[in-house]
Amino acid sequence: MSACRGLERRLPNEAGTSGKSQENTAPGYPGNPTPFRGSGGCQQRYWAAVRAESADYMKVAGQSWTFGNCTFDILGPTHTHRDLNDNSVVARLSCPGGSFIFTGDAEKDGEGAILHRNLDANILKVGHHGSRTSTTDAFLAKVSPDVAVIMVGDGNRYGHPHEETLAKLAAAGIEIYRTDLHGNIVVSLTDRGYSVSTQRTAAVQPMPSPSPRKVNINTATLEELQQIVHIGQSRAEEIIRLRPFASLDDLSRVSGIGPSRLADIKEQGVAYVK
Repeated sequence: MSACRGLERRLPNEAGTSGKSQENTAPGYPGNPTPFRGSGGCQQRYWAAVRAESADYMKVAGQSWTFGNCTFDILGPTHTHRDLNDNSVVARLSCPGGSFIFTGDAEKDGEGAILHRNLDANILKVGHHGSRTSTTDAFLAKVSPDVAVIMVGDGNRYGHPHEETLAKLAAAGIEIYRTDLHGNIVVSLTDRGYSVSTQRTAAVQPMPSPSPRKVNINTATLEELQQIVHIGQSRAEEIIRLRPFASLDDLSRVSGIGPSRLADIKEQGVAYVK
């Protein structure tokens, strides 16, 4: 699910809501001044759909459905994150023949918030199209998948999937499938196991990562800024608006860049100030 569609689950009034709308408590709802970071028009379209359907606002974590012998559990978001991607719905589907984790666009914080849950799965739908900002070492170790599926557009301008993610999956011995290379990817289940079939045959070989090019945050282009970990298009645009920066620590002025992400940026060693 994309972050916009999966922001929170929209349901008509039913058991569990006590017949009362909870929309006025939701961040970003008209009248509530607390926005999601990087939401833009996505947030407006979301709430327009909620109003059009007269739907109640329901937080999703903890909900569970059973379909025959399969169970579909909603793992996250466990709380409202300021970054829109981390508000993606994360779910686990468990069947006799195999289990799946679906991550949406959840990044480091969204993944970290559910590490206490049962994440073990045979098949991982890799987060955020294989971006380096998702699929942390801790999360991957908890899921411990045999197969990774990356949903990604061919030749996308973000460079997804990132080589760091491909190398991480390959190093763990995980079989990788990509929609840009394999086309449609179908996982078929029986009571005894699962099989994967694809529209096209392709080998996924992660290329050795080249030495990262240094990026001066005061002069870099929109595309160059997105080479920095945790910097997508919306944050790159904000960096350009907020220039100049006196130091990397000054990046704390950017929406969603807190101490943890700032430490990741410094550790990557790509960004600098001049």
